[in-house]
Amino acid sequence: MEAGFDYHELTDLKKELIQLAKDDFPRETKKFIKKEAGKLTTIAKNTAKKECLNKTGNYLKGFKAGKVYNFAGDICCRAFNSSSHAHLVEYGHNMVTSRAKRNVGFVPGKYILTKSSTKFENKFEEDIEQFLENVLDKSLK
Repeated sequence: MEAGFDYHELTDLKKELIQLAKDDFPRETKKFIKKEAGKLTTIAKNTAKKECLNKTGNYLKGFKAGKVYNFAGDICCRAFNSSSHAHLVEYGHNMVTSRAKRNVGFVPGKYILTKSSTKFENKFEEDIEQFLENVLDKSLK
């Protein structure tokens, strides 16, 4: 006799709850996803304030949450930085002198959005569980 649990039914229930949220409550689901992307941008701003030496307002103003869209059957929303030099801060760049156009060295990237997304994962999972509980409560009423 084996000791263990069969999570087969629980994964089916999770899929059914997600489908219920998409089909019966699309407006609430889209609003939830947009709100979560906004929370991620807030965390990214706080991370940028801590890690970037040059705290110019233009970089911090560039953090945004995009529009909610469907991608391969999933509801998505992007969190990004729209400032023109965000990719340089995120991934790093070569330091070049202004007169001679000589490569002086490499400035490593800060990976602000990557670090922020790893910080946000646990909170996001908790928020999803709470949202699905609310959807289940509304569907039962």
